Amino acid sequence: MMLTQPTGITNLEYQHVHDLCAMQAAARAAAPESVAVVASSRFHAEQLLTRLPEESAAVLYGAREWLPYAGWYTPWHDESALGDQRHGAIIWAEPSAETAHTQIRAIAAALPPGGGLSVIVSQHMARRLTEWRERLPLPEGSPLGWRATETLLRAAGFRSIGAAAFRGPVSLTAGLISGVLEGRGALVFADRWQYRMRAAFAAARWERPLATLGVIHAERPS
Repeated sequence: MMLTQPTGITNLEYQHVHDLCAMQAAARAAAPESVAVVASSRFHAEQLLTRLPEESAAVLYGAREWLPYAGWYTPWHDESALGDQRHGAIIWAEPSAETAHTQIRAIAAALPPGGGLSVIVSQHMARRLTEWRERLPLPEGSPLGWRATETLLRAAGFRSIGAAAFRGPVSLTAGLISGVLEGRGALVFADRWQYRMRAAFAAARWERPLATLGVIHAERPS
């Protein structure tokens, strides 16, 4: 059974990374139950599990409870349960600098050769998003960041197979200029900069380390 309606309305940045992670995991996992979500917050667990078959496992660091979803229940386990079985694909949501090195060891042990890992990477700019400003239950601590995540994955033996990022410097700057022009009544020019902001929503390769939010897809070499 697939739950197709995620709970709540989130920013486009989060919608994109959650969708990309779910699609990548579904494509790489041989069976639905071999997909695991390593979430540092209830927010990510909710958004990702509603995009995945209900057989998927949730691994929540630092907590253990049962999470209700529209008539069915998904067990949450703590980090000690991650190595209980091998998973064909794992989604790792917003690792923090404080805990990432411990978590990556457990993740690597739970993935067989050829297993896929998708990492949702946030930068400090993600704190401007509604999910952070309204103090939703997002992870605490400092975001690991793009460069540090790439370095950590390489050190753990993973090979990068793809990446995407959203709202980089070009899009953010265009949005700021549009807002200033609109405030001054220059609506025609504001509209043009608004278009540039939307056109640059998907960050170029050079922007990824500076973008608001992104995802890195990797695999354990066979």
